[in-house]
Amino acid sequence: QTYPTSRSAPVTPTERFRSGAVLWFFSSIFSFSSSVALAERGYYTESTILNRSITELLVQIRYFSLFPQEMAKLPSLSANNKRQIQIRTMCEKVAPGFYGMWYKFSSEFAHAGMGAHIFKITRDDHTGVALGDPGVVFKQDWCSCCFNEVMMLLLGFIRAFGIAFPDARTVINSSALAEWKRVETLLDDFTDSHMTLIR
Repeated sequence: QTYPTSRSAPVTPTERFRSGAVLWFFSSIFSFSSSVALAERGYYTESTILNRSITELLVQIRYFSLFPQEMAKLPSLSANNKRQIQIRTMCEKVAPGFYGMWYKFSSEFAHAGMGAHIFKITRDDHTGVALGDPGVVFKQDWCSCCFNEVMMLLLGFIRAFGIAFPDARTVINSSALAEWKRVETLLDDFTDSHMTLIR
């Protein structure tokens, strides 16, 4: 948030996109913080729902960075406009094939499907019997799932910021730029290590 943005009213499609992107990047900070806080406390379903929302925001940022002229297709309460473009359309443009795989998984949690109950089931290692948890219980695998999503989304947002504001690396101060590069490298290495495990 150290990047200086224009204070004048946006005129061109790119300016309108960047004006919206500033708000989207800023609001994501609170969503990321909330998702981590929920996962730390054992609320894995709720963390996953927030991660889905963050993913949609990232897809939106990437799509409109490519097609800023389509910003008018977003819903507007003040103009009483309904959404004229779907997340599926945007997703297929920026990450072909991802929507079908990701949406089925995340929708189970966002819309209280049967899959959402998986976080509330514990299988006994000795008997193999599946038991429902009566409360919030720490589960290493599901906690890792939530945090892995957050880490990958953070990397996506850092890269998307450089795309949305291509001159950012030249105008922010040297210490902020060094921190940007350091964090991006760490997240990149983290993601690569996970990809290596599943190959």
